[in-house]
Amino acid sequence: MKILFVFVTLIFLLEAAKKKKKTDDRRPTTVEALLYCNSCQAIVRETLKKVKTSTRESDITDALSEMCQMKNFSVYEYPPPDMKKGCEAFMSGWSEEVTEALMNRKGNDTIEDEICYKLTNESCNKDNEFVMQLRDSENKLAMVQVELD
Repeated sequence: MKILFVFVTLIFLLEAAKKKKKTDDRRPTTVEALLYCNSCQAIVRETLKKVKTSTRESDITDALSEMCQMKNFSVYEYPPPDMKKGCEAFMSGWSEEVTEALMNRKGNDTIEDEICYKLTNESCNKDNEFVMQLRDSENKLAMVQVELD
């Protein structure tokens, strides 16, 4: 009976370990999901502004090495200090993969989706996309209200 109990416990632990590995969530719990997603998108966009069409490793690593400075995040939804925090959190978990993806990209049009949705196991999942659309709609509504006043 003890052997059966040990065997069942071992199987349970192995299954739990498999599930944990599948999620591969590298986002720290101190960084909200939407900030993490916005940071990924900003990293890709700002890097592409600097490297343009270059796929040279040196160009990409140079751009990424200075990416998490607040000056790079003045036009995003979150304030620059928050974006810096999100950038540092994202890059601490994904810097090698982001560098590789940028080096191996075929063009600039789809690389943001490839990194932020596919490569990172949907760090920008559908829930985040909905929240971003909702916030965008709220911002547009606020602008219309200002124009009417």
